[in-house]
Amino acid sequence: MKVSFIQFNVKKDKKENIKKIEEYIKINDASLIVLPELSSSGYLFENREELLSVSESINNEDEINKKSIFINSIIEISKKYNKAIIAGFAEKFKR
Repeated sequence: MKVSFIQFNVKKDKKENIKKIEEYIKINDASLIVLPELSSSGYLFENREELLSVSESINNEDEINKKSIFINSIIEISKKYNKAIIAGFAEKFKR
């Protein structure tokens, strides 16, 4: 098994990050790809509300199917290129 760790400058723009992730995975011959922590959105947020705006819920399958742009994209990329992907994202949860 070949494992690859990918580092890149993560932006606050999920769609841009997803595009960049797919570009890296497309040319990578590893079977397991490890992405950075918070690879969906990066770390720098002005406040809690900004962080919540980019976080995604994984509490149930319905929420993942409807709202989780990053998670769904990673699943699609994984299937498309037949790779296992480990990706960090901000998880939204209720207290």
